[in-house]
Amino acid sequence: MTPDLLDRLRDDAQTYRPDLPPGLHRRVQGALAAAPAPGARQTPLSRWLLTATTLAAIVALVTVLYRQSPPSTPITTNQPRHQPAPALRVKPPVALAQANPLSLTQHYIEAPLQTELQNLLTDLTHARQTITSALPSAAKRLKPTTTPQGA
Repeated sequence: MTPDLLDRLRDDAQTYRPDLPPGLHRRVQGALAAAPAPGARQTPLSRWLLTATTLAAIVALVTVLYRQSPPSTPITTNQPRHQPAPALRVKPPVALAQANPLSLTQHYIEAPLQTELQNLLTDLTHARQTITSALPSAAKRLKPTTTPQGA
C-alpha cells in the first residue's frame, strides 16, 4: 500500500460517524457506569474470610477422609521356607562339551551365522529370479566379446 492510500484510509476512518439506533448509546453508558472499576479490590475482611473458609473446608475434608480409611495394619503371611532347588545332574561328557570354548563358539556363534548365510543366499536367489522374470531382456543380452588387437 502506498502512503497516500494509507493517509486517505486513515482520514476516512476518522471522519466516519455511523448513526446509532436510539437508546443504544444510553444503554452502553449505563452498563459501563454499573460495572465495577477495573482497579476495585476486595476489602481485607472479605479476603481473610474467604481464606479462612477455604482452609476450614480443606481441614474438614482431610479429617473426614482420614477417619473413613481403615487402619493400616501390616499384613503377615506364612511363607514357606526357602528350599534350594535340586541340583541339575549333567552327565560328564555333556558337561565337558559345554565347557569347551570351541564347542561353545560352534554352538552360539558359527551355527547362527551359517543359518543367516543360508537365508541370505536364498533371498539373493529369489531376487535374481524376480529380476530376470521382470526384465527378460536383461537375461538375454549378449556379453560383449573382445577381439584381439592384431586380428
